[in-house]
Amino acid sequence: MKILYVGRNARIGGGTTFRLNISRGLRKRGHEIWLASQPGEVLPRYREIGVGYVWTPPPPWGGWWIANAIRKHGIELVHASNTTPGTAAEWACDRTGVPMVMSIHGILGKNDHLATCLQKARRIMTFEEEAVRNLEAHADRFDISKIRLLRRPIEHKPQFPRDDGGFRIVAVGRLSRRKGQNALNLLAAFQEFRKEVPAATMQFLGDGTLLGELRKRCDAYNREAGRKVVEVLGSVPEPVPIVGNAHVLVGASYCALEAIMQGVAVVGAGFWGYGIIDDTNLRDAMAYNFGDVGGPWEMTTENFLRALRTLYAEWTENTRREKHWRLDRLIEEDHSLDRVAQRLESIYEEVLTEAGARGGK
Repeated sequence: MKILYVGRNARIGGGTTFRLNISRGLRKRGHEIWLASQPGEVLPRYREIGVGYVWTPPPPWGGWWIANAIRKHGIELVHASNTTPGTAAEWACDRTGVPMVMSIHGILGKNDHLATCLQKARRIMTFEEEAVRNLEAHADRFDISKIRLLRRPIEHKPQFPRDDGGFRIVAVGRLSRRKGQNALNLLAAFQEFRKEVPAATMQFLGDGTLLGELRKRCDAYNREAGRKVVEVLGSVPEPVPIVGNAHVLVGASYCALEAIMQGVAVVGAGFWGYGIIDDTNLRDAMAYNFGDVGGPWEMTTENFLRALRTLYAEWTENTRREKHWRLDRLIEEDHSLDRVAQRLESIYEEVLTEAGARGGK
């Protein structure tokens, strides 16, 4: 198959990671993959694995460029991520007769359910049960029988963290005015935690309007500590090696899954909080995307501190580390690159067969 992915851009984010990982899996299965989007810092990684690139203006204005790419490269199917890129893809597919599918990354925005691309898409995929329920609540706008639950494709690199006396914490998340406050609460919790665990270190990954404020506070704390114990790394195009070196990941969505598939313990914290993930609540946490689409846990300084203390005690006591640090064994089959690529391939083939039976449109 010749498949064209349509996204907002190739910057760091869950949609970009999905398209990159699934492209890797589908290319291994012999498919030709193209990406249509604005550029971004992850674009070189697409090119490294052999994905073709089509520049577009910011969505939803890329319809003409997408249609031109469909004709030029003989694209057989278009897969758009979310409704704004989906609107551009809809325009192009209407004019070329190529079928379109969509994936919704997270929860529909306030008026996203009104977008006609949801009606035109042959299939609508999303990644957690809560997001499926959110889509099904709009049965009056589009055919909910088109919805498919698809697991996120993740590279599997399991290992226990180094047992060298340190305790490394990595926080990943957007440092926006809303979500960035959680990072400030986490920093305050870490400062208290380090009074008990002087060998602890922390790294923050992410960008946003509160990045400067976070850096200012971390610099002041490092001066007080007399050495660099907290780093603010900003946007990182390839976070997997950094996350894989941690004992604990604080975050949600894709980064939480990547951490689990590398043998790292997770505290679920996104737009909402979920808390410590273990072998009893993993599936429920996944249904809430580890706190990105909902969750019962408040991301206060006190709760972050309690979570860090609990995980440190579990690690140092070493009675059952698999409870938090080897959760990959529970999800590796569902989330492996090949398994998810195989699942998506079957959806694409189903759509192409259906489109052929209907004579294109």
